[in-house]
Amino acid sequence: MNNFSILQPKEPRKKPKKKSVILGIFLLFVISVLGLMFYKTSNVFTIAGDNEDVGTYDNFEIKKEKDRLDILVLGIRGEGDMNGGLLADTMILISFDKSKQKAAMISLPRDLYVEMPDHDVPEKINFSYALGEQRRRGGGGLALSKEVVRYITGVYVDHAIVVNFDAFEEIVDIMGGVEIYRDTPFYEAQQWQGEGNPNSKYWYLSADEPAGVQNEGDTTEKDDNNPDDTDNTEQALGQYWVFNVPKGYSVLDSEDALYYVRSRYSSNDFDRMRRQQQVISSMRSKAFSLGVLANPVKVFDILDSLGRNVRTDMGLGDLREVITLAQDYAQVPVESALLEPMENGLIEPGNINGAYVLIPKAGDFSQIRSFFQNIFEE
Repeated sequence: MNNFSILQPKEPRKKPKKKSVILGIFLLFVISVLGLMFYKTSNVFTIAGDNEDVGTYDNFEIKKEKDRLDILVLGIRGEGDMNGGLLADTMILISFDKSKQKAAMISLPRDLYVEMPDHDVPEKINFSYALGEQRRRGGGGLALSKEVVRYITGVYVDHAIVVNFDAFEEIVDIMGGVEIYRDTPFYEAQQWQGEGNPNSKYWYLSADEPAGVQNEGDTTEKDDNNPDDTDNTEQALGQYWVFNVPKGYSVLDSEDALYYVRSRYSSNDFDRMRRQQQVISSMRSKAFSLGVLANPVKVFDILDSLGRNVRTDMGLGDLREVITLAQDYAQVPVESALLEPMENGLIEPGNINGAYVLIPKAGDFSQIRSFFQNIFEE
């Protein structure tokens, strides 16, 4: 069941309608376990460094807000993936207002087009992590991503966390799969040609060629920044893989869950962000309802996975503060949102040199900054 709301102002000056959901996000799950890493194993991978050595915007500065804490969460394929492994597939800003006891979670679309410090041409926002790592390996990606998100949102981003897909898959396995509920069936018939799993009930071969599937000799890439290197053996035989999650309840293993949260060719990036939130919430609920975090074996398996696959710029004191907030906000309603192009929204689609991008309707980021800065206003 989808509990992810879209928040967009009806008019630039009108306050958006907000829908509250219980705080059930993977960030808090990860942060809580990272805290355990300090206390139980002293095994934490904290990245030092600041923004200046990877680039800052000229004539732009955001001051730290007194009672607000903002944490940027990035999801990447991983350094070992040569097909865009350092591009951020997921970008979520988690915000806490400590004086008002409120929290918000806003997803940033990966195709948002923005200038980057000391870079000749604008890029999609998901390139910021990869560019930062080019400039300073092992921390530059977090630093530059924070700077770019500060520039777009107009809020001071205190900390950042990056999680790769291996952590996601391993933790789903440790928890014995993830349960989701759908009001309608979900089909992905375009994106995963050459990758279907005949041993999974969520995959089947179809003789019907789906719209948008590349044929041999067609060099057009569905994603200019992040092409998928696929083996089209089945296509040559006139068969096409379809990933299908039916209506109702389903339990996905780690591989199918990853395909579920990554699929977007037959839908779009915004639907994918909703599915990501759905799975993240389910993981958190399952972890606490089954007492996963009270099981020492599972806890240390999770610690091992996070130790290998998670990086953050938070130190011990920072983690203690966030863990305390996570505990205090366990039942606090969260304003959950994403930026999406719509008639009265803040962004709109564009085409730059043949690439699909999202650009601010106002011509600059002023309206987007106002939205983020005032997310906690009544």
